[in-house]
Amino acid sequence: MANVTVIIIGMATMTNALQHLTIGRTLQAVRLQNEHLAATVLLDQGGDILELTHKKSGVDVLWKVPYPVRDPGIGLPPAGDSYAQWLHYYRGGWQTILPNFGPSVTYRDALLDFHGEAARRPWQLDQEASGNDIEIEISTELASLPLAVKRRVALCPDRSEIIVSEKVTNISADPVDCMWTHHPVFGAPLLSPESRIYAGTPLIHTDPSYDVAGNDLMLGEVFEWPFAVSRTGVRVDLSKIPKPGSGFSRVLFLKDFEEPWCALVNPTIPLGIGLRWNGDLMKYICFWQETGGARNFPHYGRTYATALEPSACLFGHGLLAAIEHTHTQLTLPGGESRTLDLRVVLFECGRAVERIGVDGEIKFL
Repeated sequence: MANVTVIIIGMATMTNALQHLTIGRTLQAVRLQNEHLAATVLLDQGGDILELTHKKSGVDVLWKVPYPVRDPGIGLPPAGDSYAQWLHYYRGGWQTILPNFGPSVTYRDALLDFHGEAARRPWQLDQEASGNDIEIEISTELASLPLAVKRRVALCPDRSEIIVSEKVTNISADPVDCMWTHHPVFGAPLLSPESRIYAGTPLIHTDPSYDVAGNDLMLGEVFEWPFAVSRTGVRVDLSKIPKPGSGFSRVLFLKDFEEPWCALVNPTIPLGIGLRWNGDLMKYICFWQETGGARNFPHYGRTYATALEPSACLFGHGLLAAIEHTHTQLTLPGGESRTLDLRVVLFECGRAVERIGVDGEIKFL
């Protein structure tokens, strides 16, 4: 991360510390690290987790955009709608997508931006702890809908694990519909043609409207994981990562999870990452893959990324489509809350993953 100013608070050791950072000219951030992991959270931009580095290997598993990004509040704002704004300021990493997933829509007289407001808002640092337990609590309140969000981010002291607990509360008296997705995107060197994806799901549902030049998959079809069928009738193993520059642009959803977990493993490093979450809330995984298929702005064929995104809704077509077509919107009654509990474990093993348990323990094949 370029142009970073660092202030260390708490324990003044680089193996176990909580640091305040300025990224670029203005973005305030907090970096949590212990002997196992380092994670950087952008307070001034969506509470994004921009970095997740496995300390022993030195690998940051999160993808970063291959093009210059803008600092919020610096210079003239870019032209365009909320989709263009998202692309200009998006840095990669890991976002909270709330209350809308996909194109902007108008709901209850509120214009909901592309991929929602939460990933664009500044978040407040409410609490911080250093020492054996490295953790922060952050929060924000949306302007478009009456939703308040609180998130705890903690590093496990005895292994390479980050724990995220995020609560969304309807602070009005009336029910509110929303879409809620976590958007971690992974890149090289974790991502390579040798990498494999594992998941506790039996089914793939390809996006019915992702009709772009780089999408080789049949639209709107259901297949048994990990195989889908291309538009030319070729069987495609989606557990295998295509090579850089192979020209694919894919969006699909994994659903009907037997257990809510997934993993991405590169046996040549060796390094893997596993996710486990509460499947009663996030019933789907949005699987986005770009290997050079997007030839125009902003990627210009340079992006090599795969996202595995726990999601409460099926398809990122905007809140109105979720309400009217898939009926998978999340509805919060007045005054009520829902909480996502998500564990992310990094491990030095190249073996196939059979299961990730509720406590984050990994069972290998």
